[in-house]
Parts: sequence; C-alpha cells; structure tokens
Amino acid sequence: MEQARRQGKADEIDTSMGKFVVQPAFGQSPRFSRAILVTDGSFECRQTANRILCAKQDTMTIRALKTVSTGRNGLGSFILQCKKLDFHYCDWAGSSKGMNGFIKSQLPKFAAANPQVEFTVSPRPSKHPIIVGHYINGREKAICVRNMEPIEILKKAELLRDANGEKLKRVNKPVNSINPSVRGVWSPYHGNGMAV
Repeated sequence: MEQARRQGKADEIDTSMGKFVVQPAFGQSPRFSRAILVTDGSFECRQTANRILCAKQDTMTIRALKTVSTGRNGLGSFILQCKKLDFHYCDWAGSSKGMNGFIKSQLPKFAAANPQVEFTVSPRPSKHPIIVGHYINGREKAICVRNMEPIEILKKAELLRDANGEKLKRVNKPVNSINPSVRGVWSPYHGNGMAV
C-alpha cells in the first residue's frame, strides 16, 4: 500500500465500514491522501496528514460533555471573579462618617467604572460599616471599614473587586504546579539499590 501511495497510484482499503479507494490528494505529496468511498454513501471521510478519519453518518450524534466548566482566565476572555459588592453603613454612628462620604462622593464614579459588578447600598443601624464582596465561586469576603477615610474605603473596595474569592494560603514553595513531576518522586524503596 505504501509503495502504491509513493508511486501516486490508487490503493484500496477494505474496512468494516466499507471499501475505500485511497488516492494522492491533488497537488500534494503522496502521504497526504484522500479517501473516496466506493460502495456506500453513508460514510464520511476527511483528509488528514497521515490518517483517514471515517464516521458513519446515520449513527454518529453530537452530544455535550457532561462536565462543569472551570474558569480559565486568560484563555479566550477575562472573567472578573467579583460579581457583587455590598456597602453597609449607619446614618448616625461616628464610625460610618467615612463610609457616608464615600457613598456620596466616590461610589457613583467607582460603579460607573465597573459596570460588570453589581453594587448594593443598604443601611445597618447601630453597626460598623462593612463592604462584602460576592464571588462567582460562591464565597464571600467582608472587610470592616470603620473610622476610615473615603480614599481608604475606595482602596478596600478595589481590593475586594480584584480578589478572586479564594482563601488566602501561605505559599511555602515558590513554584506551584498541578502537574506531577516529570522525574517522579524519589523513593528509597524503588530502583536498583546501592551497593555499600
């Protein structure tokens, strides 16, 4: 069969799906070949570099994968992890003075600059002001902003907006990978052993 392909001649392949004629593709080297179905019209074949992909058209269906998609930021498009920010304040408490000033002066500009995030403002009488961030992984983060200036509250709101919602973890190793090591993990119980 290889010799027939190298010489540019047609060759027949008999498979369980039917009989195919393999011919060199027009203007290509003989290794790029196309399959032409001889006996039956219910098969579909595609030309590839070294293979002929065939599928029976009447039995092949397209099905969706039964998996949950995971966020892979950077592949395709960026997805902001923060979906909602709640601002809670008190009307008369002294610790909410900075939060009240932030809501009046800086929150409208901050909300206009971030249309992908939902903003809610609600009173919490007799409590300290807080900002709660809701994330697409289902977690929430809350920061108490009592006795802070509006500029400091803006920095905390930006911190919650830019966070990914996961717990803060201490990183002991500088390289973190989900893939196993190529060399494998060394073990004294495997291998040829050492002569002493």
